[in-house]
Amino acid sequence: MNTFKPVAISLVLAVAAGCANSPQQAAPTHRWASDEAVSAVRYRQDHARCLVTADMQADETSYSADSNEFKTYRQCMNNSGYVLTAAND
Repeated sequence: MNTFKPVAISLVLAVAAGCANSPQQAAPTHRWASDEAVSAVRYRQDHARCLVTADMQADETSYSADSNEFKTYRQCMNNSGYVLTAAND
């Protein structure tokens, strides 16, 4: 009557399942700065407009800095008064 082995296997499986379901947070791919005091609402509006302009998806986790979509997005943000201060290339 060795119940240790089934209990140990169940515990390992439970821990593995918990780890597999934990959300992974993506590291920021860029950060924008503005000379003006821009509200969070205005930034989100500008960001959303530039995503649409560049035909980018808001739920996409990354775009290459060399992609046409990111270049268009960056130019739109620059034209809106923002400067790219950090990027993970």
